Amino acid sequence: MKLWVDAGRDRLVVVAEDGSSFTKKVNQKLSVNELEYLAMLEGIKYAKDGDIIYSDSKLVVNQLLGLFKINYCHLKKLCERCTIELKSKKIRIFWIPRKKNKAGNMVANQKRKRVKN
Repeated sequence: MKLWVDAGRDRLVVVAEDGSSFTKKVNQKLSVNELEYLAMLEGIKYAKDGDIIYSDSKLVVNQLLGLFKINYCHLKKLCERCTIELKSKKIRIFWIPRKKNKAGNMVANQKRKRVKN
């Protein structure tokens, strides 16, 4: 199965290729990169062996693939948690442009709804 993950200012979103999705509210102030890692962790928890996860966070995907250096301890811990889970489930991850991220579209739509209210 294919999954898309993304994070907004205060929520994590996972969208599955069958159309199901879930959003998890985040009640603490975190950096964008921390939120993106947490969104990836939620996707990994939801995924099964052999699934594919797509993210528009080039930093997170490339750090998890070992292509980018991790300069901050708090991101290194999140990366390690993700890596352990990825290996245990044999999940593949890929970077995709923001426009192709179904979870990103959901985050953007939620932002628009908040602005209109």
